[in-house]
Formats: sequence, structure tokens, C-alpha cells
Amino acid sequence: MINSMYYSCLVNLYPFSINFTENSIYTASNMIVYLYIDTNLMASPSFDIRELGKLREMLWHVQQMARIGNWITTRKRELKEGDFTSGVFAYALSNNILKHDELGRLDDHEIIKRIEDSDIIKQLLFIV
Repeated sequence: MINSMYYSCLVNLYPFSINFTENSIYTASNMIVYLYIDTNLMASPSFDIRELGKLREMLWHVQQMARIGNWITTRKRELKEGDFTSGVFAYALSNNILKHDELGRLDDHEIIKRIEDSDIIKQLLFIV
């Protein structure tokens, strides 16, 4: 989670460093799914520890889905706040829908229009 916050800070300080691969790796940890579940497992004596590998693999997918859901639902608010850490922006940059210098220069409505005119949201929903 700390690495996720550090990455987000760096991206907002240096928007030219945004890329979809790192964004996908680092920001998903901010959903802290593993922390919540591990805490619950400590209080679950009936959990079969032999299922831990399968559970953690499933949790990875849960965490990715939660992250993508967060990206999609908060992107407009984050854009208004000047927060470009959403994977929506990273995906738009990686696919040449936006350019790095346009993030701080273009009107929010133009950025939203380009994203909505593309198929970014649909593609993100089918990544995991």
C-alpha cells in the first residue's frame, strides 16, 4: 500500500512518467484487499490453510477488479482535482488517446470527451 501511495505521488509530480503497466501493478495495492482478508483469516481458525494459495490468487483478481471499478467511477472527480493516477488516464496515454502534455493543458471536458469517445472503459472492464 505504501508503494502504491508513493507511486501515485510520483505520477502526480511527474505526469510524463505515467504508463499503464506500472499503474496496473502499483495502484491495485491501494485497494488493500490482502490486508483486509489476512486480518480476517487470523480470526478464522476453521480456515483450511491448504486453500491459502487458491484464495490469494482469487484475491488478486478481486483486487484488480476493485481497482478498475474505482478507476472508472472516480476518474472525472480525480481529473478535476488534478489527480492523474487513474488507470483510465494511463490507458489513454498508452494508447495515444491523450498525450502527456495535454493532461495539464486541455480543458477537463475535452479530456473526458476523448475518453468517452474511445472504448477505454469497455476495454478496462475486460482486462481481468
